[in-house]
Amino acid sequence: MLDETLFEQLDLSEGAVNLDDALDSLRNDVLQIPPFKDPVEWIFDSIELPKQATFRPGNMRLNGFQRPVALDALDPEVDQITVLKGVQVGWSSFLKAMLFYGISYLALKAILTQPTDDDAKGYYKDQIEPHFSDVLSGIRRTPGRGEVQDTWDEHRFNNGAQLYFRGAASDDAFRRISSQWMMADEVDAEAWQSKGEKSQADKLALYRDRGTAFIDSKLWVGSTPLSRDTSLVWREWLLSDQRRLHVACPHCGTQQYLKWGSSKTDYGFRWKTNENGHVTEAWYQCEAEGCRIDEHHKEDIVENGEFVPTAIPNRPGHRGYHWPAWHSSAPKARWSNLAQQWLDAQGDTELLKRFINNVLAELNRPGFAGGLLV
Repeated sequence: MLDETLFEQLDLSEGAVNLDDALDSLRNDVLQIPPFKDPVEWIFDSIELPKQATFRPGNMRLNGFQRPVALDALDPEVDQITVLKGVQVGWSSFLKAMLFYGISYLALKAILTQPTDDDAKGYYKDQIEPHFSDVLSGIRRTPGRGEVQDTWDEHRFNNGAQLYFRGAASDDAFRRISSQWMMADEVDAEAWQSKGEKSQADKLALYRDRGTAFIDSKLWVGSTPLSRDTSLVWREWLLSDQRRLHVACPHCGTQQYLKWGSSKTDYGFRWKTNENGHVTEAWYQCEAEGCRIDEHHKEDIVENGEFVPTAIPNRPGHRGYHWPAWHSSAPKARWSNLAQQWLDAQGDTELLKRFINNVLAELNRPGFAGGLLV
């Protein structure tokens, strides 16, 4: 028979203290809800870029002109984001990162539409599929017998998120899909154009309708502009609040947004060439004091820049962002390279149009005369 007097002689105080400490640690650590991460923080923590894919391998860090657009994803007052972009600005990687944030972290329904089915499939193969083994591994499901199987254009995840890929060529491409995020990529491609009387309606309008079931849905529109007569991204840009990145001159502190300029303006890009006509150095001339802003200043002024609305949007919640190539830190977007492209385009209408579209992220217009921006 157990002698109960033995328990009276035991000192359990130390064990009780240890138990209380362990419970406190559990409550304050393991059982704590992790702090919410915005897309900038989550992307840096969750996405690693291989050296084969970028000139800056390692944790993906959104730059100064990408971060404000990413943070708009969490603003309930924003229902459309339009990005008028040049090339070499990291748009494809940015779009992919935001998709991953939306489906992995926010567990929402998203659709990304490219101009054609082949474009959509190519984007999926190149940008999405390789990440099933890393970024998306934690939410990837294994469908059982009788469950809906995943295909390249429709994926369901174990956190409830859904991801669709479509081509815009067919008016019926978006039927039966409802989504919180609708991402429309390269909308100036011909496939995004309405087919006139044969079309059901404007394709971007049809696309926007896919989000009407959600109070917080967002339409993302991005493209390099192509033709003034048919440009959808230019149309949407003009309807937005037209935000441009204002940067501070590192010398006099004047806030300004960078413009290409010309020999007739007291601001803009300037360069020197050698006897062969090759650009040897390039810089930006400040519009206030004529200060010389060099290439090595670029990263700092862009990182600390601020997007400022320059127009009244067609409705509250429509934000537009201008991403010209000269904001980019990509090696091929160095100011000296852009200046060389400008010189090479002189006298060639097609090359000049390409420069205006791809570098300035604008459309050819009155004012480009004789190869000079006036």
